[in-house]
Amino acid sequence: MTVWLICLPVLIVVVMATRIVLRSRSGAAMRVFLAFNVVMAAENKMWDEISQGVKTMQDLLVGFRYCSKPVVAAPFGMALGGGAEVAMAADRICAAGESYMGLVEVGVGLLPAGGGCRELLRRVVTPPMKRADSDPLPFLGKVFENIAMAKVSASALQAQEMGFLTDGDRIIMKGEHVLTEAKREVLAMAAAGYAPPPRTKSIYALGQRGIAALTIMVQSMLWGDFISEYDMFIAKKIAYVLSGGDLSAPQWVDEQVILDLEREGFLSLLGQEKTVARIKHLLMTGKPLFRPCTPYGVMKMLESERVEIRGAVAVIVGASNIVGKPMAMLLQSAGATVTICNSKTRDLGWHTRHADIVVVATGKPRMVDGSMIKPGAVVIDVGINRLPDGKLCGDVDFESAREVASAITPVPGGVGPMTIAMLLVNTIEAAERTLQSK
Repeated sequence: MTVWLICLPVLIVVVMATRIVLRSRSGAAMRVFLAFNVVMAAENKMWDEISQGVKTMQDLLVGFRYCSKPVVAAPFGMALGGGAEVAMAADRICAAGESYMGLVEVGVGLLPAGGGCRELLRRVVTPPMKRADSDPLPFLGKVFENIAMAKVSASALQAQEMGFLTDGDRIIMKGEHVLTEAKREVLAMAAAGYAPPPRTKSIYALGQRGIAALTIMVQSMLWGDFISEYDMFIAKKIAYVLSGGDLSAPQWVDEQVILDLEREGFLSLLGQEKTVARIKHLLMTGKPLFRPCTPYGVMKMLESERVEIRGAVAVIVGASNIVGKPMAMLLQSAGATVTICNSKTRDLGWHTRHADIVVVATGKPRMVDGSMIKPGAVVIDVGINRLPDGKLCGDVDFESAREVASAITPVPGGVGPMTIAMLLVNTIEAAERTLQSK
């Protein structure tokens, strides 16, 4: 992902997210830099140095927001973690339609500390609270879910629905026009006599009420075995930050209050052995500590059948956090050009007919048929549905698709067993790591 930041006088800054830097030619150097300057600093308890580094990042992005000249961000592709924070720090965003935005720090046991929590609160909670008789909890819950569940938008339009983009931000459908439109936008803002926003108490914090409500939300997920005890621990830290700390009553607070809480929460989590283990694993392998079972199983199937992923065009039909989005990330990491579609995608068949690899996970019986498949394509059917007559079927019409595809997974007996197998693999790996740490 690349984010262009544009301001006047002519200043163009290219900010590359760590995810991409780790895959570039300088990736090895960046891994070493991150490992020794973050993880090793934490293990050596260099908290003052880490705190100062985080504060420098926060101050830099606050500087974007209150710069005397307009700043416009132009994200395209993946704007994850710090990439999303950089984009949201701008006065306005011109995002490519195919932009995937999210604060994903929880995946390595951390929370956003570059102003991500502050920005989502400012964008999602603050506007309705300026109106009378607004209940802040639904809006705070939305922000909490975005961060605690590491939600990633499947498009710029969904990023707007999630709060990463505001109604004042622009969505540019053609990616090649993003930079041109961003330049036009920043020139127009300057010509209109731009002035930075005033520094006021712009964050509505619920304090103890917010902490209690968010804790109940995450507690139900723990009871349902959807998250681990440590995930619960991280979520409580996030709830504390988003609520503005242990305030006895809801009140408006300065943005710096949230930034300070972000930094404290980040340092606290970085001091946990489990967080350090997650970061080390990601830096050494480029992969999360545990990969989602279903997407992991699909990748193993493609590997077993020697399907050429690098350079292939892959279409994911279904943008769920469990299958669609992690599947897209794994395929993209393997070198595929990936498009995520959903039930609202216009002319879905056009997208699937141009794909070498089609992965369908919508929960809609036989949504994709043979007429929507490119001859010779590989089709992965993740769905399983029970028809009125009691028979099982997938999200793909198997009989018509098998006549066109070079390979297709059956339902049942295809992806399901692989999901179970990968769950066992993750379980064994977890046990091995536990034994090695003793």
